[in-house]
Amino acid sequence: MQKRLNGKIATVILWFWIILITLGWYAYHSSSKWSPSKIENITMTYTDNGLTPAVVTLKKGKKYKITINAKTTVYGCMNAISLPWLDDNLQNIRTGKKIIFNITPTKAGSYDFLCGMGVPHGASVIVQ
Repeated sequence: MQKRLNGKIATVILWFWIILITLGWYAYHSSSKWSPSKIENITMTYTDNGLTPAVVTLKKGKKYKITINAKTTVYGCMNAISLPWLDDNLQNIRTGKKIIFNITPTKAGSYDFLCGMGVPHGASVIVQ
């Protein structure tokens, strides 16, 4: 009788740990901080005519990955692009390069894509 009771207790404890670990794993991977499904992908294109689309509208507090596909190489100060106040990382524009900005806007407003000298590239991000 004692062995049967010990076996049942061990089984209950084992199932308890399996459920606890499963719930913990699910909670960890479904949190907004770690879940890639919570990141919205925005794709833009840089050609000789500039960035398209020219305006991208985002929501405050949401995570975004903006990917710019460069279809041309730009020279002079305009060969660099940044998105100040959202992502200050200055990146070069070269044919075939993917330029990526990972951002989570925290403040509503209009933000321009700028060159290395602060001149607008002609496209904006609007945060609502």
